[in-house]
Amino acid sequence: MASFPLRTQHLCVPPRSGSDPYLTKLGQRVRQLRKERNWTQEELEAKARVERVYLSRLEGGKQNPSVLTLRALARAFKVPLVDVLPPER
Repeated sequence: MASFPLRTQHLCVPPRSGSDPYLTKLGQRVRQLRKERNWTQEELEAKARVERVYLSRLEGGKQNPSVLTLRALARAFKVPLVDVLPPER
């Protein structure tokens, strides 16, 4: 049986470098939801069980979150998952 090297990144997933403008908008949306509740990143960390450093990178547009992370944030904010996503403009 042939052995193939494992790929570490899928071609359809944007890099985590923050080069995608949508990641910036997503981060701004998460920050907006957090600020509307007067929560610190530490408070959101506890409620969503997502590390503060990760949240900081997400809010800065440098992190590409998984669907499970977005679901955890939506549950913490008590909003539908779609409300975590920024509007398309």
